[in-house]
Amino acid sequence: MLKATFATKKGLFIIPTIAISLPVLSTKQHVGLMLAILMIVDFATGFAVSKKNKKEAEKLKPELKTENTFSSETFKVKTGIKLFLYMSTIFIAYWAENVLKINPFNFSFSTLEFTITIVIMCIWMIVEMYSIFFENVKKLGFDILGSFGKIKRIWSELKKPIQDENTAN
Repeated sequence: MLKATFATKKGLFIIPTIAISLPVLSTKQHVGLMLAILMIVDFATGFAVSKKNKKEAEKLKPELKTENTFSSETFKVKTGIKLFLYMSTIFIAYWAENVLKINPFNFSFSTLEFTITIVIMCIWMIVEMYSIFFENVKKLGFDILGSFGKIKRIWSELKKPIQDENTAN
């Protein structure tokens, strides 16, 4: 579907429109856009996991080829709960900022002025990234934490002869 959207003449306007509008957006809008993109990616990777699970189940039970394992009702309920939870916490934080006149604050690691709304959206972004990278991608067959562990082991094995050589001199 995405390929069909971007391949049409109308779809060619999506990317330049986003690129032109980015400098105009506020920080909250940038963070909201990033959260929306992460939610879409989470949905896409979750759908890919669902398709993979169906193919694996079809190998065990060939009669599942005719069944639809993707439940529209389950999808609607889960997505509705997720959207309600995300939006309600974001709107409550935004409302509290305006009603209580809470000033933006800074963290030592950034020059950006943070608000409670931005922090809440960042928390939800972390939840989405966790879902994408440590749940969905892992179920698709790529273990990110396991890969980091392998890299760390290889690095320590490569570093050990160098340290031994340095201590011998």
